[in-house]
Amino acid sequence: MPQVIQSRIILLIAAFLYFFLCNQYHVLANAAQITVLSDNEEELNSNVLAEGKMEDSAPVSSSWWDKLVRADLKDSVPLDPPTELLPQTYLAKNEKIEQFQEKYEEFAKNREEKMKKGVMGNDTRVGLVLWHGMGDSGLASGIQNFAHKVEMEMDSYVTTQSVVIGDSDPSDRFYSYFLPIADQIRIVCPMIAQWTAEHNVTEWHAIGLSQGSQFLRAVVQQCGSVRISKLVSIGGQHEGIFGLPFCDAMQQSAHSNLLCRWVRSFLEMGAYVPWIQEKVVQAQYFHDAFDMERYTSGCIWLPKINNQVTVNQTYIQRMSSLDSFILIKFNDDHMVTPRESSHFEFYELGSDQKITPLRESQIYQQDRLGLRVLDKTNRLHLLTSDGEHLRFQWDWFVANVIPLLKA
Repeated sequence: MPQVIQSRIILLIAAFLYFFLCNQYHVLANAAQITVLSDNEEELNSNVLAEGKMEDSAPVSSSWWDKLVRADLKDSVPLDPPTELLPQTYLAKNEKIEQFQEKYEEFAKNREEKMKKGVMGNDTRVGLVLWHGMGDSGLASGIQNFAHKVEMEMDSYVTTQSVVIGDSDPSDRFYSYFLPIADQIRIVCPMIAQWTAEHNVTEWHAIGLSQGSQFLRAVVQQCGSVRISKLVSIGGQHEGIFGLPFCDAMQQSAHSNLLCRWVRSFLEMGAYVPWIQEKVVQAQYFHDAFDMERYTSGCIWLPKINNQVTVNQTYIQRMSSLDSFILIKFNDDHMVTPRESSHFEFYELGSDQKITPLRESQIYQQDRLGLRVLDKTNRLHLLTSDGEHLRFQWDWFVANVIPLLKA
């Protein structure tokens, strides 16, 4: 193999390792800082989903890669601190975590009694489902406690579920990096269908955190057996990412700016290499702002789910059927580049500076996902919160999001 090609391969691998490690470091270092503070194929085996069966929680294929990721990962994948979210996320002022947990246990007991007595009603049985972000786990205490806080505020859900892929906390975190998104959706669709049957749920409210936002949107679009009526996207990347976390925060330094652009240039070079696309989750929503053709032909997931390759009318119909689609952007988000992706906005073609507003974008103007219909009927809600990625105050959430879920 020529030395030039070898060098490029090494640089590509180094760039993606940097991307992975940078994100993993951010998750670990900031975990304790987040505050609340074909169309037929794309139906994802509809016959299986309609029956609500989930034969196996592992990927469909049985390659060496799948055998690797199904191995015991507890010694190789670092865990977040015991509580990812600061107490302000779900606790009252001066309230201890133990006190909150006691309150929730009492709340859950009272809810169970209400359900037995039929006080909560039988016509509409609403459940809550959450999908965590990159490097996190549905089993993490922070995710669980946030879900419980939403439960207590709503006081109407018959069940609350958090998506977990794999059989452990470490495997769920690992899959968030290295299990193809389409495989994740194939696993989660029958998972939610099974919960629907077990708890007699008539509709779901869904809350996605970071990349879990666009994954839950894919569930809406592709899972015919699951009825999601209200979808909350918290810091999602619906138009993808183009850059490295925190690079725009380091623009003051010419050296760091040069480094960011250097690494991103190699990310651009390698993002659409087939084996990287097949194995790295974040590459599957990497959106090249300078080459639309390369993005739509090389990226195997996001262009399809955004109807940017061919228009799937089923996707439009299912998105248009949402009662509410709530998109939350963080004004100081340095994790998502550009942060406007949380509002379905992205760079103008050929620029990495100027943003095309949602209502001027092709996806809105041509109504490729039903966003214009939702907007014109007051069902699309674009919210902004000050602070970094996923850092928001609980009082803000109660004042801005809870009323939309209750409406």
